[in-house]
Amino acid sequence: MGSSMIFSSRRIVLKVFLFQFIALQSTYAAPSPIIRFPGDDTPRTDKEVALHYLNKFYGCPQDRCNLMVLKDTLKKMQKFFSLQETGEIDPKTVDIMKKPRCGVPDVANYQFFHRKPMWQKKDITYRILGYSPDLDEGVINDAFFRAFKVWSDVTPLTFERLMDGEADIMINFGRNVVKVKFGNADGEFCKFPFMFMGTEYKSCTAQGRDDGFLWCSTTYNFEEDGKYGFCPHELLFTIAGNAEGAACKFPFIFQGEKYDSCTTEGRDDGYRWCATTDNYDVDTSFGFCPETAMSTVGGNAEGSPCVFPFTFLGDTYEACTSSGRSDGKMWCSSSKSYDDDRKWGFCPDQGASTDKPLSPTQGPVTPMDICKEFLFRSVNFRSKPTGPMLVATYWPDLPIKIDAAYENPVEENTVFFAGNEVWVYKADALQSGYPKRLSSFGLPTDLAKIDSVFNFRKNRKTYMFAGDQFWRYNEDTKTMDDGFPKLIADSWNGLPDDIDSSFSLNGIDYSYFFKGNHYFKLEDSSLKIVKLGEITKDWLGC
Repeated sequence: MGSSMIFSSRRIVLKVFLFQFIALQSTYAAPSPIIRFPGDDTPRTDKEVALHYLNKFYGCPQDRCNLMVLKDTLKKMQKFFSLQETGEIDPKTVDIMKKPRCGVPDVANYQFFHRKPMWQKKDITYRILGYSPDLDEGVINDAFFRAFKVWSDVTPLTFERLMDGEADIMINFGRNVVKVKFGNADGEFCKFPFMFMGTEYKSCTAQGRDDGFLWCSTTYNFEEDGKYGFCPHELLFTIAGNAEGAACKFPFIFQGEKYDSCTTEGRDDGYRWCATTDNYDVDTSFGFCPETAMSTVGGNAEGSPCVFPFTFLGDTYEACTSSGRSDGKMWCSSSKSYDDDRKWGFCPDQGASTDKPLSPTQGPVTPMDICKEFLFRSVNFRSKPTGPMLVATYWPDLPIKIDAAYENPVEENTVFFAGNEVWVYKADALQSGYPKRLSSFGLPTDLAKIDSVFNFRKNRKTYMFAGDQFWRYNEDTKTMDDGFPKLIADSWNGLPDDIDSSFSLNGIDYSYFFKGNHYFKLEDSSLKIVKLGEITKDWLGC
């Protein structure tokens, strides 16, 4: 028993001695107070820094990321940062590797997928095909502009918005529509724009058919894929009602009257309906007309369907068009001739807005320096303007020579300046009481004329230029702002005096000023001139 206790005591003493010895040895082996926690692989040596960096940003698997394999990659990294291309780990290279990155490091060689080449293109274009009815168009334009700016601020990428044609990024908004069994695409949704017989279509069309049914491609190129479907149409089917989806029957009788198209008569909710037999009064069979392809939104057609083909300013259109509009929205006539009936509406799913629809005859009217009795009309800043056209063709009451013109965004009128007088038109109708003197805008009574005028989309105020001065007009209060006129040179850095013309387009962050054979491109957000170009080359395609 005694020997047992002695043995136990010796074991305790031995354990204490071993513990002290191990602790002492550990102290000498690891004097650093830094502890590497599980999962903490922070590189410490230059070699570890290089391996970690090249593994993370150049896609080489960790277990095969030896320096021999990555020597060429290291040279590429050094070339990107304008370092000496040694392929060796030197202090300058390591310093670059240790610097913090904004977003995506080493973008010149960045790869999302192992062994997949990066997209070499750095100048990216995008196009907004349509808008959501739930948000204001300006809000959507600004959201995409700022979103892309987040990328362009920290990468070599640049983003440019296209108003027509095919862009790298095509943006659209949509909604669920009734999937129908007609066509060969198994109810797939339309794809806009699509190509058919060499023409680009931005909405459903009856082109190529002799029955008048509207159809669309369900891929971007019908000529290659041959996939199509019929767009919802009352002659194909109806929705709800009591006819189990049967198509409309035209003409039909309702309360003794004959109807050749869907109607809202007899309803207080505005829904369009039709009878599915010859006589509703006898059979009471009806259905609601589809509201996705044929029916218009906004405008003055009260939801009536598009009619194709239709005539607008003497030209024939087989599908929805943006002609005559400055905002690029697609519209159609609800009769065979807009020129005769003036009935129109926005095509559905094309970003229609019912708040303040423009008349299709409105557009960016820009009398340039070529000749002041002519005008050039452009749908957007990338398309070649049409013209020259005589101003008198559209507004015969105007003087032969026009000094300036702009579109009032509040009342959606077109305002013309000639000499010391002002004309205001709603579409092609001269408003009551016009022409008036320039002084009716709060301008000096002795001012002989205005050189140029435009509504600045940044603050929705109208700027009027004359000589070396300018005024700022508030369209909401219809008053001139206090403190004006001011000198152009003091507020518009880089702009010359005696400007010939100016305008600002919806959806882009630029305004344009014209003088002589040149134009100045102003970035609205910074108020800086970003380009001086030639009118004939960049605008007229000469």
